[in-house]
Amino acid sequence: MASKWKKKEQRRKVLPGYPVEEPFKSIDEVRAYMEGDSIICLLCGKSYRKLGTHLATIHDMTVDDYKEKYKIPWTYGLICSESSERYSVAVVKRMEEGWSPPMKLGKEQAKMIGVEKRKSPFKAEIGIQNLGEHKEPKHPLTLSPTGELETYTARRARLTSKRGTDKFYIRMRSRPQCQPEVVGKRLGDYWRGRKQTPEHRDKRILHGMITRLKRILGDE
Repeated sequence: MASKWKKKEQRRKVLPGYPVEEPFKSIDEVRAYMEGDSIICLLCGKSYRKLGTHLATIHDMTVDDYKEKYKIPWTYGLICSESSERYSVAVVKRMEEGWSPPMKLGKEQAKMIGVEKRKSPFKAEIGIQNLGEHKEPKHPLTLSPTGELETYTARRARLTSKRGTDKFYIRMRSRPQCQPEVVGKRLGDYWRGRKQTPEHRDKRILHGMITRLKRILGDE
């Protein structure tokens, strides 16, 4: 019994230089902290493969409180990178063999959905790193008629004519299939030999089926 008490006291012993009070200042510091085959507890200086159980039994602290204290993103687990990679490989292997993770249902699902969304620290920094410093944007900013920079979404909204307006009907009537030399011919004849997307082709076939069905019902 005494030896068990001594072991517990030894586990509670704080090494010199700990606890660390300053939180991490960048996402690179967080990633470097979790690299390797062990992760150091910033409260006592001991090394572990994962900190969840250690924090609860020795420091009476939850994982969320620890992350908030040292500004660790909520999506990061308190586990060393080597163990995390090993667990990931094991889970993927189990899923390939037919195992699927249990899903939360009922009250547990409602509780999960209703949890307030937490703000992750270094979100902007992580986004910039994921994008890449030298990667060209897919839709670069352009100049609007007023001389101001506008995004691709704003430009598309400005140039798109709203349904029901005169500009919309003029644009619809100016389409090739609405010209006098085409009107009166079968729509299939117009599109024969032209490039079509699968979505447009399916939509055209569905429209023809609905038209024929209406004609049959009308004749009856």
